[in-house]
Amino acid sequence: SVNLPIATGRAALRASLSADVVPGFIDEPNQHRTNGNQEKSQAGRLALLLAPSDAWSVDLSTLIQHRDSPDGATITLTSDLTPDTGRLSNSEPVPQTHESRLQYYSARITAHLPAATFIGATSYSSMQTAEWQQVHYQAEPPSQRTVQGNQFSLRKLTQELRVTSAGGSRLDWRAGAFFTDERGNQIRSRVRREPARG
Repeated sequence: SVNLPIATGRAALRASLSADVVPGFIDEPNQHRTNGNQEKSQAGRLALLLAPSDAWSVDLSTLIQHRDSPDGATITLTSDLTPDTGRLSNSEPVPQTHESRLQYYSARITAHLPAATFIGATSYSSMQTAEWQQVHYQAEPPSQRTVQGNQFSLRKLTQELRVTSAGGSRLDWRAGAFFTDERGNQIRSRVRREPARG
């Protein structure tokens, strides 16, 4: 992370980046892969403060994050509930991926007026996740596998306006309004694939 003063007392910028790796511990011999449930995450954030005067200030910020995992952390079992390919392994022939995307944006205006303080805040966020999981159906022949996909998205917008009295008198007051709009979507799909052959 880094802080960058643009104008002393009037403007500043903060930027940060992060990367994280969670080690995997599940092997997939049928996919010729080890530690397949490793998860990687990358994120970045920007924040900008503008204060054109002692009475007014504007805060702007954004956050973006990506998370990915090439396979799940499940262990496949036999009919007697024992691991079929090892204690920490998975016999699935196709990957069971998981990924998520997050974006967040916000803006806030603050005004210190003689008799009150005004705050206007707006935010918007968008999130998408997608994962694929192998499912088994007894009616299917052994040579086929069904992979089920689950995709979910959510978008949310919020707006708040608030005015608060400056205080110091016998009567303090606060007035405001709040609005939010949230929309989500979920899609499920199934794809049949033949298992990988080593």
